[in-house]
Amino acid sequence: EEGMRFAEKMLQKYPNSFDIALRSAEVYFLTMKPEYMPRAVELYEKAITLVAKNEDAQFYVMTIQERIAYCYSYMDKMDDAITILEKNNLNGMNNSKIGLFLSNNPEKADEALDVLSDALLKCYTDLYETCIGYANAYGAKKDLGRIAPLIMGVYELGNRLRDRSVINWIDRGNVRLLTILAEAERLRGNEAAARG
Repeated sequence: EEGMRFAEKMLQKYPNSFDIALRSAEVYFLTMKPEYMPRAVELYEKAITLVAKNEDAQFYVMTIQERIAYCYSYMDKMDDAITILEKNNLNGMNNSKIGLFLSNNPEKADEALDVLSDALLKCYTDLYETCIGYANAYGAKKDLGRIAPLIMGVYELGNRLRDRSVINWIDRGNVRLLTILAEAERLRGNEAAARG
């Protein structure tokens, strides 16, 4: 409560400050108490009106909108939360949150599963690319022993996620993973493992 009183004083003193509006909204948001969420939403919306004064304006608007959606979820207004996330879902960045919120309603389980499938695919794609980047960097540093556990972890996860009834991009990705693994083993002098 002391933080909220201080935030309100700062808002009176600096009514047109983006940073003060945003930080004050965070004070209310971080309580996670439904009764403080309307004020958090009000302050987040004020911050959006002031965001033009910030050089990372577009990033901040999307991030703030995500916070507003969480405020609505704390107030048990899931439909409002989902609507906000859907409006700010550039490249599926909010799919995991949308799916999570949809999954709270048994009547929307099928819709949740569709959105969560897209979210999981994006997560796996990011993980796949990140791990190949790590393998490349470890190879460049001649730290070859770290490559196999990393590549095998992603390979095994991909095998669990893929649809075994059709050849898909995970299968093609697995070929690349196994090629990286074989090359790392060859460079380590382990020809048998490289062929196996």
